[in-house]
Amino acid sequence: MVFGLAALTVAACVSIDNRVSTEPIDRAATQRISGDFSNRASYRSTGEFLARDNLADLLGVPAKTADRVRISGDPNEALTITWYLRDEEKASRLFSKEFGLAIAADGLIDLQSEGKWGSGEGAFGYETHSVRIFINSNGDLATVQLGGGGGLFGPFPVGVYARHLAIFPRR
Repeated sequence: MVFGLAALTVAACVSIDNRVSTEPIDRAATQRISGDFSNRASYRSTGEFLARDNLADLLGVPAKTADRVRISGDPNEALTITWYLRDEEKASRLFSKEFGLAIAADGLIDLQSEGKWGSGEGAFGYETHSVRIFINSNGDLATVQLGGGGGLFGPFPVGVYARHLAIFPRR
């Protein structure tokens, strides 16, 4: 009986790619981040939850078919990320101090998003995610996808936390 009550309390799932903490960071290149990168990841975390391997999809921009991404600006002020299909601009998004851009204590760049409430198929909950970007030692764009949430699946409380890595090659 006690086991049955404990099983009803909380179900949780944690998915963390260990490579997140070992991926080499080029801090100088991250401070002046710019250049063209593939919109498709050459590496992404796998496991219970997959890291998103499309930068447009990851950042909520309607340009999944783009083949490259250009990052420009000063990460201490604002970054513009523009998606291209061949030479045609498909979408652009500005991250600024006022709208989701922050420099973390370790010098990496955080692209914050607001959390959201959701429901469907007998579930109700709140989720939040953010993306941390940096240039790795190969000159590629690395993204750390952080997310979590909690809610109810029917009468059962659930919690989820994920920390994944995707690498987008420099072009």
